[in-house]
Order: sequence, then structure tokens, then C-alpha cells
Amino acid sequence: MKIELSKKMLLRMFLVYSALGWGICIVWVFLPGDSAFEILGYIGGISPEVLNADPMYDYWLRMASSVFAFLGFLYLLPVMNPAKFAALAPYLGWFMIIEGAVLFAHGAILGLPATPWLGDVGFCVVGGIGILSTMKSPEKHVRSSL
Repeated sequence: MKIELSKKMLLRMFLVYSALGWGICIVWVFLPGDSAFEILGYIGGISPEVLNADPMYDYWLRMASSVFAFLGFLYLLPVMNPAKFAALAPYLGWFMIIEGAVLFAHGAILGLPATPWLGDVGFCVVGGIGILSTMKSPEKHVRSSL
């Protein structure tokens, strides 16, 4: 019984960890373009002038950031209302693992510097494995996992 309570707490912790990791992207939706590109330029090693030169980059930044923020919200649903959204948790865990594999493959294929893509991969793998490993086995009802 005590182990099950700990697993529930860990599962919720991994869901919140994932929600924060994805949800932080809401900042990019509202950050002024010059500031956003300055930070992205620093992280990705790209000149902010190159990013500022084409408004399409600004559009893609806002589009991707809003989708990532929405994903963060999805990770909170099983935490806020376990009875209704617990069945979503395994899909969210598998999404993180698959996304981590996609990021790893493309980061390596493209020969990108390790920063930041390895951090993104680590975030996805830790969140995904954490969610899946703290859930009950598939034979048991998923809703009781949360």
C-alpha cells in the first residue's frame, strides 16, 4: 500500500516535470521577437540578425511555442483530474520517449552541437520513462495509477 502511494506521487511528479518542461514554452509566445531571437541565437549558436531577417522565423517560433505550451497543459490533466484523464498518461509517456528518439536521431544526423539537443533528449527520456515506470501494469486499471 505504501509503495503504491509512493508510485502515485512519483507519477504525478513526472507528469508535473513534463508539464513544466513543455509548458515553459509559453514564454516564447509573448517574448518580444528581438529578445527571443537573442536568446535562441545564444542557445543555438545562430546570429540573431539572421533570425530577425525573416518574419517567418518569428511566426514559426510562436506557432511551435504555443503547441509546446499546450502539450504542457495536457500533461497536467491527469494530475488535476485523475478519474477523468488517467488513461491519457501512458500515451503522454510514450510520446516523450518517441520525441526523445526523434530529437536524438535528428540532432545526430544533422551534426548539431550537443547543446541544446541532448538536453531536450534527456528531458524527454527522463519524463517518458518516469511516467511509464511509475504506472501500474497494463493488466490493472489505468485510473488507479493516479
